[in-house]
Amino acid sequence: MMTRTLAILCLLLALVGGESAARAHGAGDRDGARDSEGATSVELRRFVRLAKDEPVTIASIAEIVGPAREAIGAIELHASASEAVGPEGRTASIGGESVRGAIQRAGERGELASVDVARVTVRGVRCQVMAVDPDSRPAARIGDAPSAPTRETGAPTLRTAAALRIAEILDVPEQDLRLRFEDRDAEVLSTPIAGRAVEIVATGASDRLPLSITVFDGARTALEATIRVGVEIRREVLVASVPMRRGQRVESAGVVRESRWVAPGAAPADPREAIGHELRRNVEPGDMLDARDLEPPIVVRRGDRVLVRTISGSVVVRAQARALGAGRPGETIELESLSGDRRRFRGQIDGPGRVIVLTPNAGAGETITLGGGRR
Repeated sequence: MMTRTLAILCLLLALVGGESAARAHGAGDRDGARDSEGATSVELRRFVRLAKDEPVTIASIAEIVGPAREAIGAIELHASASEAVGPEGRTASIGGESVRGAIQRAGERGELASVDVARVTVRGVRCQVMAVDPDSRPAARIGDAPSAPTRETGAPTLRTAAALRIAEILDVPEQDLRLRFEDRDAEVLSTPIAGRAVEIVATGASDRLPLSITVFDGARTALEATIRVGVEIRREVLVASVPMRRGQRVESAGVVRESRWVAPGAAPADPREAIGHELRRNVEPGDMLDARDLEPPIVVRRGDRVLVRTISGSVVVRAQARALGAGRPGETIELESLSGDRRRFRGQIDGPGRVIVLTPNAGAGETITLGGGRR
């Protein structure tokens, strides 16, 4: 009986203790939630481009989340981007410690009276800032004009017809095109085309696209003209955020995605494929990665032991060989058999440590060996 009573008492004590712990845990969760709600997070971007005369504020180099976002974001780190990079510099590196110090000093000066500086967290090591010239060139975006003649507020003209034709020629959405028409072509471009047939032909390919325009009024040629139009296309590109040297592999930590206006002839690297490729030239922060600047990495080096698959028709034979040269996927290198004859042959690199050798079709049931015989 005594044993049973003690067991019941222990069970009651455990239940009471569990409820107390649960209440304490719940209170801790609520306190943590309150702490999270009142905190402000400042996360440095890896790379930004600012106009030379633009002030460098925390908001311009970081993502800020929290109740103190506006007050923290307004803190000025440099009067201008030019001041930040200096007279000889191209980029400036602003570290997390500098940002923390600026927040602390602003608090000491009384500029953050309503902000609990202790609850502001700065994340990120540094942000690379590039000072650039403001883009002051006049530009007309197709997206700002009617996308079809029927939507024009006035009579349709050659200007809109030319814009739509360029979008068709380049196979680019209208909103991703930016055009610059020359002032001397204003009279031609204002030609009304309602009820008329229009032929617009691109006679070349360049950043200033040449167009041959003919307007027909029934069976009569009403106008013939040739104009040039400055063209830029908005593309998603990769931009270096740190200096990179020739032969260095492109890593995700060293680049950022950015939307840029580029010339029709530009060949920006595909952001989905560039990572892991090697550079053919030195790249500075702010440079766009061009597809022609990249090449696949060397995956087989001289002296490597590689797996060779010899393919003859539907038959595949596996063997080991030694590479006598280095190469990238798709390149052909010389190899040496590891069998007694040490025969040399050539094969195409298929990937890291893999080579394929194609031979003429063998007879049914026959297998080609690296020694050249059959069995």
